[in-house]
Amino acid sequence: MTNTAIRKANFKAVKDLLINKYNAYNIDNEGSFFSMFIDYNDFTLNCQLTRDCIFGSYDSIKLSGDGWTEEEIAKQAAAERFEDEVEKEIEKITTKIVAS
Repeated sequence: MTNTAIRKANFKAVKDLLINKYNAYNIDNEGSFFSMFIDYNDFTLNCQLTRDCIFGSYDSIKLSGDGWTEEEIAKQAAAERFEDEVEKEIEKITTKIVAS
């Protein structure tokens, strides 16, 4: 299998995981990445998946300073946990690409 075929298969597997297991919705192809929303622990998270299978949530960005509500702090913590969970799943279902 070529590296290009592995990349495509990995991306499809991860995208299918996010849709089928985590019920990703409002998926939008932005070219180099897909944006989507995923409901997790009573929060709606704004997420993205790059074509290189890098997953992240905008909601996991560290909160600095004071003035954050308990709900905002809880959402950020939930987004961090969710990213960690998805990263472990991605590791299980993707094939490593060997440098030529």
